[in-house]
Amino acid sequence: MRQKKESFWIPYADLMTVLMVIFLFIALAYMGLLQNKVGQVEDVKAKIYTDLKAEFSQVATQWNLEINNDLSIRFKDADGLFDGGKGVPTGKFVNILNQFIPKYLAIISKPEYVKSIEEVRVEGHTASGDYQQTIELSQQRANNVLYYLVKHPSFFRLNQESQRHLQYILTTSGYGWSRALDADGKYSKITRKQYDVQSRRVEFRIVTNSDRVIEELNQIKL
Repeated sequence: MRQKKESFWIPYADLMTVLMVIFLFIALAYMGLLQNKVGQVEDVKAKIYTDLKAEFSQVATQWNLEINNDLSIRFKDADGLFDGGKGVPTGKFVNILNQFIPKYLAIISKPEYVKSIEEVRVEGHTASGDYQQTIELSQQRANNVLYYLVKHPSFFRLNQESQRHLQYILTTSGYGWSRALDADGKYSKITRKQYDVQSRRVEFRIVTNSDRVIEELNQIKL
C-alpha cells in the first residue's frame, strides 16, 4: 500500500512542478509583452513631444507658453487669458487660440498617435481665492476653451471619424489653486514656496496609456 501511495504522489508533485514552470513562462512572456508595449508608448510620447516642440517653439515667447516633456502646453499670460473673475477668454487669447487650435488638432489627430492617446485635457488654474469659487471659475474657463476648440472651423475640417474620436478623449478639469506654481514653475504644495502669478493659467495636457500599461506591469507577481 505504501508503494502505491508513493507512486501516486511522485507524479502529482512532478505535475505541479510542470504547471508552475508553465505559469512562470506565461507570466514572463506577458511581462515581456507589456514591457515592449511600454517602450512603444514611450517612443510615441517622445515623438509627440518632438512634434509639439517643432510646431510651437518659435511662438512660445510671443504667446507666453511653455512646452513640457509631460506633453502639457502651459499658457502663462495671467492677465491676457481672461479678465479678472471672468470665465470667457479675452480677445487676445482668442486670437492666439485661432492660430494654436488648427496646429494642435493636426498633431493629436495623427493616425499613429490615436491608439496611444487616452485623453487630451484642458485645465483651468487660478492663483488664490475662495476655494469653491476658484474651482468653479477655473472649471468654467477650461470648459469655455474646450467649447471654443470643438466649434472651431479647423475641428470641422477633420473627417467625422477623427471628430468623433476627439469628442471621446477631450475633457476639462478646473483645479482652482490646488496646483498653484511658485516662481520657478514648480508646484507650491511640494516646494512650500509662495505661489506666483503664473499660477493663473490654462494648460492643454496629452495623457497617454503608458501609466496604465506600467500599472499592469507592476501588478504581475512572480
